[in-house]
Amino acid sequence: EGRVNVNGAERKFKTFRKQSAYITQQDHLMSNLSVDEYMMSAAHLKLGNDVSEKEKKLTIELIMNTLGLTNSQSTRVSCLSGGECKRLAIGLELIDNPAILFLDEPTSGLDSSSGLQCVAVLRDIAKTGRTVVATIHQPSTRLLDQFDQLYIVAGGSCMYQGPVNSLIPYLQSMNLQCPDHHNPADFAIDVASGEYGDVVFRLISGIENGRSIYQDNSSTSCVPSTSHDTEVDEVDETDFMINSHL
Repeated sequence: EGRVNVNGAERKFKTFRKQSAYITQQDHLMSNLSVDEYMMSAAHLKLGNDVSEKEKKLTIELIMNTLGLTNSQSTRVSCLSGGECKRLAIGLELIDNPAILFLDEPTSGLDSSSGLQCVAVLRDIAKTGRTVVATIHQPSTRLLDQFDQLYIVAGGSCMYQGPVNSLIPYLQSMNLQCPDHHNPADFAIDVASGEYGDVVFRLISGIENGRSIYQDNSSTSCVPSTSHDTEVDEVDETDFMINSHL
């Protein structure tokens, strides 16, 4: 059992629903609507009559610019590419300005170029002050480098938590050497899958099952996390979770 706190207080579900948005792996979009029609319909439903038509259009315009959908606003969903559909799904959830964005495998089904573009958009969204949390399986090295923080799950436990660029130093500290020119994410998944022996329990213990955050510096290697609360103010990090399917 656990407890979810938001800004130091126990989460109130109704309030948290307004602060967060969840984007599923599969995009369930109506094919006969244009991008602009879809966005305006969502704005009417989510913002209601308290927001003027002018303000709704301005909000939609800003979101479209951020997502790179301005040139596709008159295009029907049935004619959009996979990457454009995913960005539209993200845009629909941004209309009521959530502080936290959860995404389930946003790059699944996309080619490498579209996947990179999607994650670059998520990074831009994170820079506006939102927290972006995504689960992604087997990312490329370029895709992995787009994220700030990494949380690896193996067998339901946390095998690593910390900055993306500290993953390899952490594994090295556990006598696990990533081969040269090897994708760090692939190496971590191989480790979690038992390809390098029964070391998962040692890694989980080393990071205290997510209660500590690894930081690669000369003074300390494992820093206890001061809080497990989800902050919704003044955050600009893109988080990333690898699930090893163990």
